[in-house]
Amino acid sequence: MKISKKLIVIVSAVVAVIIAAIVAIVLIGKEDTKKEEETQPVQSGGYKDCVINFAKAVEESDAELMAKAYSPIVERNDNYEFDDVMREIALMQHRYFSSDYGENFKIEVQFEPESELDDEELEYFRENAKSRGYDGEITEGIVANSIFKITSNEGERTVYAFFAIVKYDGEWGIVDGDFDE
Repeated sequence: MKISKKLIVIVSAVVAVIIAAIVAIVLIGKEDTKKEEETQPVQSGGYKDCVINFAKAVEESDAELMAKAYSPIVERNDNYEFDDVMREIALMQHRYFSSDYGENFKIEVQFEPESELDDEELEYFRENAKSRGYDGEITEGIVANSIFKITSNEGERTVYAFFAIVKYDGEWGIVDGDFDE
C-alpha cells in the first residue's frame, strides 16, 4: 500500500497542531497556577505577614489580601462592613502608589528592627476596640519598621513604611500605618 505525500503532510500538520495545543494548555495552566500562588496571602502567623500581605494587596488592589493584613478592629464606621473598608483601603493605596509609580509596580518588602508598643499605646487600641463592640483581647503590639523597594517602568524608589500591629485574639493585624519617602 502506497501512502501519498499529500496524506503524510496532512497527518503531520494535524499532529503538529495537537502537540502545539497540548503545550499551550500546559503553559497556560502553569501561568494560572503561578498567578494563584502570587496572590495567596502569606500566613506563617507573624506580624511580618501583615506587612507582606499589605504590599501584595496594594500591588493588586486586592481587598481579600488587605483583610488578611489588617485587624478587624480597624473597622472605622458601624455603617460599613469590614470587607467594604478593606476594599476601599486596597483601592485607595493602589491609586496612591499608581499615581507615583505607574500601574505596573512591584513592592519588595525589607524589614528593619521593630519596636514594641508601650502600655499607653496598647491601652489606646484596647479602648478603641471595646468602643466598637469588640470583646477580644489585645495581648501585644509592635511597630513594624519596613522599607518598600518599589520598581516600575519609571525606575526604582524607596519608601519607608511604619505599621502599628497588634495581636488581637491570637492573630496579628495592622491597626495603623504611615509612609515616608
